[in-house]
Amino acid sequence: STQSSSGGSISPQSIEVEQGKTTSFEITLDEGYMLDEIQGCNGVVDNLVYTTGVIASDCQVQVTFSQTFNVSGIAQLGMVSGATVKLFELPSKELIAESVTSSQTGNYGAFSFTDVALVEQNYYLIEVSDGQSLDPNMDGIADLAEALTIKSTFSAIVTGEQLAQNQIQVSALTDLQALYA
Repeated sequence: STQSSSGGSISPQSIEVEQGKTTSFEITLDEGYMLDEIQGCNGVVDNLVYTTGVIASDCQVQVTFSQTFNVSGIAQLGMVSGATVKLFELPSKELIAESVTSSQTGNYGAFSFTDVALVEQNYYLIEVSDGQSLDPNMDGIADLAEALTIKSTFSAIVTGEQLAQNQIQVSALTDLQALYA
């Protein structure tokens, strides 16, 4: 038999299998969801098909789906271009997404992550490193001839709820807040 959370389905829901044989289940994702975890019957998943191990007795396959989000924000250390932006889940500091800030005029510093699984009450770390500051004298005008290479990392600690609402700004100030929070 099978059991699944909201966000997708597994089929067939139940099947009889001869002892000593294996069977397969097809996993279907609802839009905006991803496969989070699947366990039971000593199986393995490949391309949304779960194949059990050799069946010795009754067992149950359990599937959990997670909602995914498109996340956007801005790195503010002047006009930041081409910086690496990494999203880590805390406290494990597991890397879950990576992006690069925009180099497009009028959109400097913008970044986005696509189809990221978030838990609203969890905390996440966003790190911005490398790239260039295209406005080193901070007059609001990009000056490519005067661009400075960024040789540091600045960060922000945010909740999954903040990420889902696309209210993310990473700056030297958020870096200080992350250090002393």
